[in-house]
Amino acid sequence: MRKTNLLLLAFLLSLSLSAQEWTQIEDYPGLGRNHPITFSIGDYGYVLAGQNEYDMFVKDFYRYDAVNNTWEQLPNFPDSRGVRMFTTDGVGTVETH
Repeated sequence: MRKTNLLLLAFLLSLSLSAQEWTQIEDYPGLGRNHPITFSIGDYGYVLAGQNEYDMFVKDFYRYDAVNNTWEQLPNFPDSRGVRMFTTDGVGTVETH
């Protein structure tokens, strides 16, 4: 029992010593949303569609540039319902049903 307690203590101590540092990035410029499509390609992160706080579907599309810590609004997506997304070889594909 004592050996188990020492192992647990060593494990918890190692977790606290290897804690990650977090850095605040530029605030997301879009409105809050539920169930957005999110993906990344290279140094860019993307946020697309979803539902707003009133459960209405939204079509806006944003790209985050991790190198410059900036957001850019892209053209709205034509449809926001029944969307699925995947990336292959650095290309993002978004399909609607």
